[in-house]
Amino acid sequence: MPDELKTDDGQTTDATPKADGTTLVTADPAAADAAKDDATGAKPEVKTDDGKAADSSDTPAKDAADKSGGDKGGKDKADGAPAEYGDFTVPEGQEIDKAMLEKFSPLAKKLNLSQEQAQELVNFQTEVLGAQQQAWSETLETWQGEAKNDAEYGGEKFDASIGLAHKALDVFGNDALEQALDATGTGNHPELIRMLVNIGKAISDDPVHFGKAAGAKVDKTLAEKMYPNQNENAQT
Repeated sequence: MPDELKTDDGQTTDATPKADGTTLVTADPAAADAAKDDATGAKPEVKTDDGKAADSSDTPAKDAADKSGGDKGGKDKADGAPAEYGDFTVPEGQEIDKAMLEKFSPLAKKLNLSQEQAQELVNFQTEVLGAQQQAWSETLETWQGEAKNDAEYGGEKFDASIGLAHKALDVFGNDALEQALDATGTGNHPELIRMLVNIGKAISDDPVHFGKAAGAKVDKTLAEKMYPNQNENAQT
């Protein structure tokens, strides 16, 4: 029978040797339970002031984290769409389409975009528009270069060819057509010029009189409209 051990206060304790030769001495059952929990990895039970068991996960640190997360959510909500958007900025040389802005603002508000987020979308749109305009300008320059150097009507024959093209427009075109060609830049297309030059040749060789009535106002030639500085350069 194992020897009995007494604690300092005179209580008897179990001194039964363990399998590994050591002796676990406990004077308090609660202490023994705590030692058992430490060995098994169990979490200690936390009790409230009234003696009821409480969830040990509800710690002050957790409460602080929950509060912090709640504050963050409130901040995000406050940073959403304003009651009314302020003025949006665009690069110099560009203007905001007021009709499109009237459609954009309600959409941005529906998506709960802040002023800064909505401005980012405006910036992106202006970048896209600028890239499109740059690409079209480069296309027009390419067409003009090809037309001036065309083997059939370009080079030294270019000025005379443009005169023939303008003659074709005078006979078969009208002001609305010329305005459309000027506005879109398609009047620079090499193949359109080629067609007009050929039409101008055809009506020039025809004995039937074509053209405007005598005394009618003579507009600028197509060459003058397309290349307004060309005559000035020739005179200097």
